[in-house]
Amino acid sequence: EDASTTERLRFAVQVSAKWLTVKGKKDVLKELLSALPAETVIIVDAVSLAMAGQDAFNDLKELLTEYKLKLLLDNVEYLNFIQFVGYHADYIRFDARFFDTKDESYEKAFKFVKDYAKTINTRLVIKNIGSKEKKLFFANQGADVMEGSHVYGVKRQLSTILADFKMQSV
Repeated sequence: EDASTTERLRFAVQVSAKWLTVKGKKDVLKELLSALPAETVIIVDAVSLAMAGQDAFNDLKELLTEYKLKLLLDNVEYLNFIQFVGYHADYIRFDARFFDTKDESYEKAFKFVKDYAKTINTRLVIKNIGSKEKKLFFANQGADVMEGSHVYGVKRQLSTILADFKMQSV
């Protein structure tokens, strides 16, 4: 409820691409996704989705449209560029550990991906930002969302996440 009323706060659910390839699991996945509020972000590993094949992707796309959910493709740094172009994800997430901020070719590559993402209305998310230097690098390069030390692991109590979130946003 809080995620649906706060623009800056999004609820995200990790979904394995295997649910789309095992017979009978798609129906279970459909039932689970139908219970989520619209605009919930569904996180799918990009490599697993690519390996699952086009039929699995088409099924996922259909479910996302039917239930008005958002797609975040994770670990896109393992794919070649042309593979994630066709997914039309709402978010694509890169791992900051793959970027060398001292090498200007990474800056050029990030700018290329950022410009492409902007063209197709996809937001760039960066995870595993471990240093102030990398935070500054991605902030200066225009990352849309940066995950770092402020990102929480699985919490059993939503109220603990919201209390921390409200404190940080003051």
